[in-house]
Amino acid sequence: MRIKQITVYEFEELSPKAKRKVINDFQDINVDHEWHEPEIDYWQEKLKEYGFNNPKIYFSGFYTQGDGACFDFNGLDIEKIWAHYNQVKHGAWLKAYLGECSFKTHTACSRYSHANTRMIICDYYSNKVYPHLDKAIREFEIWLEIFRIDLCQEIYSSLQKEYESLITDEAIIETIKCNDYEFTAEGKVA
Repeated sequence: MRIKQITVYEFEELSPKAKRKVINDFQDINVDHEWHEPEIDYWQEKLKEYGFNNPKIYFSGFYTQGDGACFDFNGLDIEKIWAHYNQVKHGAWLKAYLGECSFKTHTACSRYSHANTRMIICDYYSNKVYPHLDKAIREFEIWLEIFRIDLCQEIYSSLQKEYESLITDEAIIETIKCNDYEFTAEGKVA
């Protein structure tokens, strides 16, 4: 058996060329495992605060066709969502009736995960005697769909921002230092 001794270096001690090699080799160190969980947890709580019951977020990213974020939900908390619905022409009567409606998402496409792969479905009994009620519910449904799409885009933007911050050279170097990695002079992990 032969014992070979090598000199090891901390990241800061490496040559610029070796540092670049290390950063390239560790490009995915911060995003290779469940990096998105805190961001997803944050947005699921925020969706609950808006009034979406049992939200579940899906996303794919980044930089290719079909990337985006969307969410499913099963039911609305009308009290919470009503605070965001700014239609003063509809009063408590609509709010009360909406409480009797069933709202959920429908998956329009399972291959991708972006805002346009879902749509909101509202089950309600159409009232022929009061057509203004149907119209008011439809207006709410349209507003809710636009609100959902805006939230999907906001979620995706937030995830992309987090992802991009984790793949910066500074973030990679910080992770390398925190983990006390050592390297050969050429930039290979020792």
